Amino acid sequence: MGFRLGVDIGGTKIAAGVVTAAGHILDRTRRLTPPDDESATLAALFEVVDGLRARDPAVAAIGLGAAGLVEWPHGNARWAPHNSYRRMELRRLLHERTGLPTSVDNDANAAAWAEARFGAGAAGGDLVLVTVGTGIGGGLVLDGHIYHGEHGFAGELGHLIVDPEGDRCACGNRGCLEAMASGSTLGRLGREAAAADPGGRLAALAAATGAPVTGEVVFAAAL
Repeated sequence: MGFRLGVDIGGTKIAAGVVTAAGHILDRTRRLTPPDDESATLAALFEVVDGLRARDPAVAAIGLGAAGLVEWPHGNARWAPHNSYRRMELRRLLHERTGLPTSVDNDANAAAWAEARFGAGAAGGDLVLVTVGTGIGGGLVLDGHIYHGEHGFAGELGHLIVDPEGDRCACGNRGCLEAMASGSTLGRLGREAAAADPGGRLAALAAATGAPVTGEVVFAAAL
C-alpha cells in the first residue's frame, strides 16, 4: 500500500514526516513557516513535500493538517490568525503538484484523529483533543469519526471567550482562550516577567541562549 506523507502547517513551523500504515515514523523534516507571505508559505510546503518524496519514493498518499479554518472535505484553508494564507486551495494544489491522493483538514482535527488511532484514544470512545502551540486548537472524535460540523469549522476551542475583558486575540476578539493561554501568550507573559525581574531565572535563561523569552524558556524555567 506504500507509505503516507503527513504534513503540519503551524504558525511558526512546517513539520512533515513519512509514516507507515501502523503509524511508525520513518523520516521527518521541518522548517520555519514564512511570515506574512502566502506564496512563500506554499513554496516552503512544496519544498518540504518534494524533499521527502525524493528520499522516500514509496509515498502513496498525502495528509495535511493546517492551522485555522479549513473547509471539509474540500481542503481549502480559509483563514488563520497566525498564518498568511487566505482561501488557499491546499488540497487541489498539493494534488496537482504530486498527483497523489491528498486529504487536508484542520491541524487539531488531524492530531485528534492520530490520537484516536494510535494514542490515548486507541481503546475506543469519544475524544476531545486540545492543541497548545502558537495558538490553541481543538479536535473532536465522536462515534469513531472526526466531528467537522457543517463546513469543517467545529471544535475551535481556542476562540471560545473565557474573559470578556481579557487580552486581545489575533482573531480580533478579546479574551479568547488562545489569547490567555497559548504558547505565544506564555512567551509574552514571560517577557513581561523577565523585564520586571532582570536578575531572575527567566531573564538569566534567556540571556544564556541569546534569544528573547519564549514559551519554551518559561517551560525550562519551570522545570
